[in-house]
Amino acid sequence: MSFYERLSNQKVQYWSLTIVLGLVLLFLTIRMLEVNLTCIDEHKCLLEHCRDHPFKPAYQELLRIEKENNPNCLY
Repeated sequence: MSFYERLSNQKVQYWSLTIVLGLVLLFLTIRMLEVNLTCIDEHKCLLEHCRDHPFKPAYQELLRIEKENNPNCLY
C-alpha cells in the first residue's frame, strides 16, 4: 500500500470505528482505574468501597478524626 493510495469506504469505516472504540476503551479504563484507586472524596471522607486497614496507622488515625469531626462522612 503506497502512501497516496486511495482507501475504500470499507477501510475508512473500519479504521474510524477502530480508533473510536479504542479511544472509548482507553477512556473507560482510565476512568475505572481513577475511581477504583481513589478512596478519599472531596469532603476528605473515606468512600464506601474502601477499607482503612491497608493504610498506615497514622493515616488511619487522621481518617478516624476526620470522620468524627465531619458530618458529611457516612462511612
